[in-house]
Amino acid sequence: MIIFVNMLAWVGIHLLVSFITSRLTPNQVWKISPILHPYKLGRESGIHRVLKIKKWKKKLPDAGG
Repeated sequence: MIIFVNMLAWVGIHLLVSFITSRLTPNQVWKISPILHPYKLGRESGIHRVLKIKKWKKKLPDAGG
């Protein structure tokens, strides 16, 4: 019985959070979520140098037109 109640509670929590967040405007989301701000990584950022992306990027297939 406790498992069933737990499952219903989690479903209810997820639906409630989904409903609330679907009603937010983009400005509200931007203000309350610094985690969601995009990182500005350029081609010369540290991660690109560490992974040596310039060497193997052209060998990967491209999904573009």
